[in-house]
Amino acid sequence: MRLFQLVRRVICASVIVLRVNVCFAQAETPVELRWEAPKGCPQELEVQQQLRTLLGASTNDQTSPFQAHGTIEPLDGRYRLSLFIGRTATHGTRIIESDDCRSLAKAATVVLLLLVNKEKTLGRELSESEIVGQPAQPQQTSTTSAAAPVKEIHPAEPTKPSLQPQGSLSLSLWHLLLRAPEARVDFTTLPTVGYGLGLGIGVAYWAWQASIRGTAYKTESVTSHGFPPYQVQYHRESLDGLGCYGWRSGLFEVAPCGDLAADRVFAHVVGDSLVSKDKTALWISIGGGISGYLHVYRHAALVAMATGRVTTNRVTFQVENLTGLHQTQKLPLATFDTSLACEWIF
Repeated sequence: MRLFQLVRRVICASVIVLRVNVCFAQAETPVELRWEAPKGCPQELEVQQQLRTLLGASTNDQTSPFQAHGTIEPLDGRYRLSLFIGRTATHGTRIIESDDCRSLAKAATVVLLLLVNKEKTLGRELSESEIVGQPAQPQQTSTTSAAAPVKEIHPAEPTKPSLQPQGSLSLSLWHLLLRAPEARVDFTTLPTVGYGLGLGIGVAYWAWQASIRGTAYKTESVTSHGFPPYQVQYHRESLDGLGCYGWRSGLFEVAPCGDLAADRVFAHVVGDSLVSKDKTALWISIGGGISGYLHVYRHAALVAMATGRVTTNRVTFQVENLTGLHQTQKLPLATFDTSLACEWIF
């Protein structure tokens, strides 16, 4: 009992120390960064982490932190970064272009780092001309790697964008999606749990996705031990059309989806004294689900999905022998399945 109380006190003390450290770290952050970028580019959490790495453990000697708002958008096959930087009485905007949006994220962190260090050296807040001055290139800092060349454009009259949350960006950015391989588990459609393997293709427009996936399931066998005994083998194939909308934060993304599916089952009966012939059934089901993404790489993600559907026609499988009709399976009103897949983003 004493050991349990000691462990509980240690855990409570650790939590308090951790929260105090987090609060001090947040209070000493010399840059308050708001970041918006299209899918496939570094997101806000990743850029903030890069900025914290560059700033290190230095304390904030400023009377107020820098207010920074970066927005990346595609432009004629390239990417443009608009980086607003605000102080108490001055502000400025830097516009940088590059073929690679990741290099723009690195350039933004380096620009902010140099401005923070310059203000600390001068001991005063920077003027507008100093904020919009010629920035150093990302490769001057050892923490950044070689990337696509960046080009800075100096606006003649920088305007101050709003620092309020902007919501979603209306970016015209398309991606081709390939989901392969995909493992699926169906729990309710046929008498036993069904295991399938498939692939899918689709397109993404910013946060919207539309895809088609096909799945071939392992043959399911059900044996009746009545008289006379028989066995039913189910060969199943399915085709799904999915429409999803995702919300992403850092490496993680969640997307509710609508699903329209067509299933085809070929039932083969094996046994003596049978009158029934093989039967093929086709049905449509409609429903929805939710997908979770882990973006492990710029062009690859792990996808876990759970889907529930309602069948529009409840097919019944029956076997007829010398003793009459025997029902082997009737489709349930609702079905449920899960899947795990790798998604490749082009």
